[in-house]
Amino acid sequence: MTPDRKPATGRARRIVGRVAGLALLVVLAPFIYALLVVVAGSIAYGTNGEITVAGATREYLLHVPARYDPAKPTPLVISLHPAMSWPEFQSDVTGWNRLADEEGFIVAYPAGQGLGARNWTMEGWGNPRLMPDVRFVSALIDKLRAAYNIDPARIYANGLSNGGGMAYVLSCTLPHRIAAIGAVAAAQALPSKWCADATPVPMIADGPAASRSRSMSSKASFMAPHRSPSCRAPSSRTCSTCSRAAIRPMSSSSCGRASSGTASPERSARAKAPRASR
Repeated sequence: MTPDRKPATGRARRIVGRVAGLALLVVLAPFIYALLVVVAGSIAYGTNGEITVAGATREYLLHVPARYDPAKPTPLVISLHPAMSWPEFQSDVTGWNRLADEEGFIVAYPAGQGLGARNWTMEGWGNPRLMPDVRFVSALIDKLRAAYNIDPARIYANGLSNGGGMAYVLSCTLPHRIAAIGAVAAAQALPSKWCADATPVPMIADGPAASRSRSMSSKASFMAPHRSPSCRAPSSRTCSTCSRAAIRPMSSSSCGRASSGTASPERSARAKAPRASR
């Protein structure tokens, strides 16, 4: 009987070894993934500018079209990347550079905080106007206005996921500087009641719900614990703008107006598409 037990014992050891190896791989997988993300972010980061804000060095990627004319006021689009990402990814996924070359506007892709892959952390949200990311974007606008003929009435912000949530933050904290925002599948990390500024800022929002039904709704997650307001999706003949509390469809003739009522001619002009003067 003894000789028969040795092969069985060997097989058991091999099985235990494989299970242990698999368990170790499962435990290490998140750390390996995080390392790969950091390395990939460092390699493909692709920024070409930096600025020091409150003692911290912040980076960005800037695209200036070949047709830029310093004699003409030029629109600026600020495009915000999603979580665990970087400016060059946002540039690639949005295609803004191609449109900027066609229409003649400038695009800036700020980088969030972190090592390698970046995030918009909403740090300091208790004092909105002093949030590090808000101060960074505001300082970036100042720097670009000093270097280029930026039209102050046509500065726009858009973002994807975590970047969409950051675009919302900018509409609340810099409504005097941001003409309109766009949010794609926005991850809302802060409640709508957090925004105390009553200045209306036009917004276009896009998400999976809009393509499947005539309504838009949001859900909470551990990364974005606060739901955005639900609303009816616009028909093909309307557009949607957003106040801090709700989104409502508007007729095509009113697309340049804020959702809380008729805006001034200046505000309506600011909500137009970012096209340079020809």
